[in-house]
Amino acid sequence: MRIVYAGLLFLFLQSFAHAAQQEYLECNDCVTSGYETKVTQWGTQNIEPFESGQQFQVTVIDLTNTRAKSFMVSKQAMNSPSKPTRYIVSISETAVPLAVNNRLSSLKASLQVLKSNAAATTIPTNVIKNAWEFTNCAYCKNVTQQYLRNTLNSSLTSAVTSVSELAQAFDLVNTNILNRYRVNFENGGYVLIELTMNSNPHEVLIHIVEVVDKDLNTVPLDKSKLEDLSVRVTELSHADTINSFISKFQLHISRRTGVVRIRPCADCDEKPDDDE
Repeated sequence: MRIVYAGLLFLFLQSFAHAAQQEYLECNDCVTSGYETKVTQWGTQNIEPFESGQQFQVTVIDLTNTRAKSFMVSKQAMNSPSKPTRYIVSISETAVPLAVNNRLSSLKASLQVLKSNAAATTIPTNVIKNAWEFTNCAYCKNVTQQYLRNTLNSSLTSAVTSVSELAQAFDLVNTNILNRYRVNFENGGYVLIELTMNSNPHEVLIHIVEVVDKDLNTVPLDKSKLEDLSVRVTELSHADTINSFISKFQLHISRRTGVVRIRPCADCDEKPDDDE
C-alpha cells in the first residue's frame, strides 16, 4: 500500500512540476509569424538536452496590441548512427493562461477609457489660440503637454498602472507602449499626440506628432518649412488668421479662398499687418 501511495505521490509531484513550467516572452507590435519565431528561438536557446521530451508552456505577450499567444514547446532528440545527435524544437498553439488574459483585458479597458477621454478633450483658446501658433513656438508643446497631463491625469494613471502590474506579474522588461490620440482645438483643427507608457520608471511621455488646422493643413513647427508651402483656405477669416501668425516671419498668403501659397511679403500684393 505504501508503495502505491508513494507512486501516486511521485506522479502528482511530476504532474505539478510539469504544469509549473511556464515562460513569458515579449513581442511588442508582433506580426503573426513573430510569435512562432520568438517561441522557437526560446526553445532552441533554453531547453537543455537533458530536458528533451519535456513540454514547456511559453506565452508571448504583445502589449502594443494587448494580445497574447501561448504554445506548448518541446525539444526532441534526432538520433543517427553516423551523425551527432540533433535536437528539433516542436511547438503547438494552446490556450492562453487565464491570468494573462485577465491582465490584458484590464489593460485594454484602461486604454479604451484613455482613448475616449482624449477624444472628448478639447484644448481651449486660453491654452493655444490657434494651430498656427505652434510654428516656431517655444512654449506651445509644453503648455499643451501640461494641459493634457492635468486633464487626462486619472485615465493616464490607470493605464500606466495596468501596464506596470502586467509587467511585474510576468517579468516583462520592454513595456514601452505607444498609442496615438487626436485631441481637438477649441477653434478648429487638432493635435496628434503619441503617448509612451513606461512601467519602469512609472511614467507617461507625451509627444506632439502633428498639428493640423481647421482646413486640414499640417502646420509646420519650424518656420523654415513655411515658404512655398501650399495651404487650403475655406474662409477669408482663416486667411486672416494664418497671416496674423506667419507675418512675423515676413511671410504672407493671398486673402482669398482655395489653395494658396505662402510667399515672402516682398512678393505679396499687400503687406501683412504688424504682429505687435
